[in-house]
Amino acid sequence: MSSHLSTSSILSSSIQVIKPAAIALLANDAAIYDLSLFLASFQVWNLELPPIYLYCSSGVLSYLDTNEPYKGKLIVKVALDSYATLTRAQMEALPSKEGLSNLFHDFTEEKCGLVSWALKSLPEDVRLRGVLFCDADLFWLGQMPSIPEGKTLALSQHMIRQRDEDRYGMYNAGLLWTNQLTMPDAWKRACKSSRFFEQAALEVLADSTSEKELYEFGSEVNYGWWRMFQGTKSADVQKAAWSVKKDSDQTHSGLTVYGKPVRCIHTHWNPQDNVSLAFNLWMLERLKGLKGQSKVQALLQILSTAQAN
Repeated sequence: MSSHLSTSSILSSSIQVIKPAAIALLANDAAIYDLSLFLASFQVWNLELPPIYLYCSSGVLSYLDTNEPYKGKLIVKVALDSYATLTRAQMEALPSKEGLSNLFHDFTEEKCGLVSWALKSLPEDVRLRGVLFCDADLFWLGQMPSIPEGKTLALSQHMIRQRDEDRYGMYNAGLLWTNQLTMPDAWKRACKSSRFFEQAALEVLADSTSEKELYEFGSEVNYGWWRMFQGTKSADVQKAAWSVKKDSDQTHSGLTVYGKPVRCIHTHWNPQDNVSLAFNLWMLERLKGLKGQSKVQALLQILSTAQAN
């Protein structure tokens, strides 16, 4: 598989970039907490709010109606009632309704239908800017990433050691971008024979996309615990790549990785595992060191309020 230019290398050149036209999210009842943090943190940094297309359960719809957590346009489709209150672990223990490995496999394929729906809902001229799919457990530390013009697919590498990549896939399925109507169907077809749900299936999409049209986000986008603790280098080396570069315009938190402002991290803030907890505590320590910035204060207040509730 070939190597492609990252965000950091492309954005330093003269290539024109575009902002995604819309965001696609999905959330069942079990993800309401994550969804609330996604929406709140996203609005700290992005003044121009894109429309969000949301696949959800009836319980999430009730939450949205009561709380109205997004000031932008929110287009909702109740499509996840079959998974309404189930966690990932519970879904993995239940049989698939479509003859796949388990019910969680069915659930992950819902992403394909969601992205297809979002793309088809956009006017043709706007669709060229594409849709950014995000897992609900992304937490924003800066503005939404841009995509270089001329790309048709953007993916986020795990950047993990080979034995884990062989099992879980080269790319993380928590964040991707496309402006092609055919891409969601191709993704769903690839899911059927994927070694790891919808995630390893992304390698098929990458292999079938020309190097000219494929883009890979840099380390500063979708940074998850796996990148820190499953990397090819030790956690201490990974942590040393982080630094502080305060932004007077507050377009990002001030945290950088490999010199680039961190856009978003990928984590559950109410973790059930020790590795996520360790990552969260490390991130909180970094953010608390920057609490003099008003937008970082807002992030810390968002987390504090959510945990109190």
